[in-house]
Formats: sequence, C-alpha cells, structure tokens
Amino acid sequence: MPGQRLMGMAHQPPFSHHPGRFKKCRIQAVPKGDERLGGEGDLVEASKEETLGLGPIDQVGYVVHDLEASLPLYEALFGPFEIMDAPLDGVLFRGKEISCHLKIAINKSGPVEVELIQVLEGETPHSEHLRRCGEGPHHVRFIVDNLDEKEAELAHFGYRSVFRKRFGPHLAFAYVETPESIGPSMIELFESG
Repeated sequence: MPGQRLMGMAHQPPFSHHPGRFKKCRIQAVPKGDERLGGEGDLVEASKEETLGLGPIDQVGYVVHDLEASLPLYEALFGPFEIMDAPLDGVLFRGKEISCHLKIAINKSGPVEVELIQVLEGETPHSEHLRRCGEGPHHVRFIVDNLDEKEAELAHFGYRSVFRKRFGPHLAFAYVETPESIGPSMIELFESG
C-alpha cells in the first residue's frame, strides 16, 4: 500500500524488531483497605480537592541495558542526546549508603527532558526495574522547592523514598516509589534552588 514505508515498519509496534527485548511488567490494582497495604487507614487517598502539589512533569526517564545500542532507537523518537558519565558516591539506597556509576543521555524535547539511564556499577532503582520489568519507562521527574518537605508530604500518601542524594543546601534528588495500589511506578523529586 502506498505510504506504508513512510511510517517505518508498517503494522509493527515500536521496538518490535527486537523480539524478547522488552519484558511485560504486571501491574495489579490493590483496593483500599487490602491487607497487602497493611489494612484500612494506613494510606490516605488524595481527594479531588487535595492534590500532591507536584506541578508539571519536567523529565521522563527510561532505563536501558546498553545505552550505545539503544541510542539510535530513542534518537529516532526524540532527536539527539548528550551523553554523560555519572559516578555517584554517598547515595542513600533503601536505607544504606552506596556508590554507583551510571551512564546517562539527556535530550530536551520541548519543556520535558528525556533521560536514558544505563547502570554501569552498583545496585540502584534502575537495575531493580531492569530485572523486574526490562527496558523502558522508569520514572517521571518533578521540580520541588524543598525536597525534605515534599518527601514528608508524599510519605503521608504512601510514597516511599528509596534513592536519595544531597549535593548541597539547595541541590538534591530523591526517587520515590508510588503506593502499591498505583503499581510499580517511580517518581523523581529534584530540588535545585
């Protein structure tokens, strides 16, 4: 049919030319009061009038096994990326201080930044996600004025900080797991005042 080749691989979903590369991550809704969440009353649900106050999404992060191999696929979607080496020391991960080494690529796609992350060394939320769900979307990021305050607010709604680093008085990030009722999702909070 004329024009099919203009759309790339006609009738194939994106990345279908890499069979088995992406695992399916099972998401299961858990009703309020379910014993897997600790019973009734442990989590507070935000009402329509009460939001989490996070503002617009600033970044979408994807995890990959091999950044160099994945880059052409993502550049076809978003355009060119800038690659950076990111060794991190003194990161708090699930209550323990760790060191890790990431290789990241950044693309500014309009008002939203796109980040690709490859774990070179260490255990991180990214490596956990790769084992559990495979490559693909990992987190969305929000800019916050005060990281400590926002983490405390989100904890009230069942969100749990799992990966955190403070670089200075007004420069820090935290990855926060969403409540199980939402599914295996991660948000990043970024303070850069």
